[in-house]
Amino acid sequence: MSEARDSLGPYLSSRLLVKKINPYNGELLETARLELINKSSNTTIPTFPSAIYPPTTLVILSVFSQLSWEHFRYLLLVVDTVGLAALLTVLTLSLGGQLDSRSLVLWASGLSWAPWHSGMATGNLAIPAISLGAVGWWASGQNRLWAASTCLLVSLMLKPQIGAVFVAVLMLRRCWKPVYLGLTGLGAILIATTLWMQKYIPGWWQNYRRLVSSFLAEGHDSDSSAANPWRHDLINLQRLFYAITDNRLAVEGATLILVGLLAVGLIVRHRNTKQLPSSLLTSAAVITISLLPVYHRFYDASLLLFAVALALSQWHESVAAKLTAKAVLVGCLPFLIPGAAALAWAVNRGYFPEGMVKSWGWEVFVMSHQVWALLWMAGWLSYALMSAGNKEPATAYG
Repeated sequence: MSEARDSLGPYLSSRLLVKKINPYNGELLETARLELINKSSNTTIPTFPSAIYPPTTLVILSVFSQLSWEHFRYLLLVVDTVGLAALLTVLTLSLGGQLDSRSLVLWASGLSWAPWHSGMATGNLAIPAISLGAVGWWASGQNRLWAASTCLLVSLMLKPQIGAVFVAVLMLRRCWKPVYLGLTGLGAILIATTLWMQKYIPGWWQNYRRLVSSFLAEGHDSDSSAANPWRHDLINLQRLFYAITDNRLAVEGATLILVGLLAVGLIVRHRNTKQLPSSLLTSAAVITISLLPVYHRFYDASLLLFAVALALSQWHESVAAKLTAKAVLVGCLPFLIPGAAALAWAVNRGYFPEGMVKSWGWEVFVMSHQVWALLWMAGWLSYALMSAGNKEPATAYG
């Protein structure tokens, strides 16, 4: 409970928002934290990074802002646990819904999935956002419009960068109505909230811009270079490229080119065809590629359970499909344990020789092994997309 720092910032911000107090003012947030400690006599309440969640996130959390911090955390743990069950259920249904060896392996993988445990332990809102996005993805395939739209909307409100992944999947699946309704609802809530905040909370926008600028600054959370001492659990491509070169332009350029090529392949494969690849294949490919270009931490790899489900779905198909399935499962293995965090912990305590940890290859191949795993899976999933036959009519998702 004392380590749940990721949810503390938005929780406090939502409480301030309800009181018409600036939710992005660092001094006011720290005052609110100290008041929470005094009121609850709980000295384990941690410090936290400044919250840069958008106003839509605070709107959702404000519904629960009157709960005590302890009750809020217990509620979030329950939501995360139920969310994992919901995610595994819809993935099981996508495998046929039968209790067989594939579904048992899927549930065993999901229950032991280290990124999910990491997200639950830190209280990160990516976890419920992933659960809701997955349920919305499944509901869209069942033509349950309002369920899909609502889940997509709440996922976008909680964690826009996670909800956007499912928006991209549904767009490629040509499931336009939930996308339209979800994005329209998000826009309407965002406009209404910002207008309300402009009226009742002067100065919030300036504070929010400063928080975002600080978050993006060199050496802070989103920085993948050696200037950031907490970069070890980043899984985006920049984490790997900065281990090769310190040239920011080269790093961002290489990331843009590589991800751009993968994205073009995705779009071309789904364009101008009367039938689409399987929904699991589309989702696994989009999700894996989406983790590469922008800031993502280890808990966001919870999304890779889609790749596990895809591999299991292809296990009894052709020789080529089974080879892809084996390759994808191999790529998923590094995410069964928090390897990079464990290595960073061991390095900080001097368990490895100094010459080894300061070598070029240590950062490129050892500490960046999870990024290599994502690249490996992205390549195999792109190959699977290009070689797989068309299986599902586009009109089923229209």
